Amino acid sequence: MGLPAYSSRAFLSASGSDSSALPSGIVMPWMPSWFSSVNVPNFAPDPVPGNHGQYVSGASHAGIKGKALAEIAKDGSLVGPYDGRFGPA
Repeated sequence: MGLPAYSSRAFLSASGSDSSALPSGIVMPWMPSWFSSVNVPNFAPDPVPGNHGQYVSGASHAGIKGKALAEIAKDGSLVGPYDGRFGPA
């Protein structure tokens, strides 16, 4: 004995339970009707202009080593391409 030969969407429409269809046509009967109206705050951090890793990598490729490179890595305000401020670029 198997399942009916029609899709779950057809079954839900036939049974009158199609009220949880999404605009895309996907039926999610397990989601309560109020789910789409819930306002979830966005806790993502604001984007940082530039890229600190790019700066540190550029300094390393320019030959900066040891304590000088460690100091550059600690200063998160140094972003973007390495500008040669701490040694040869």
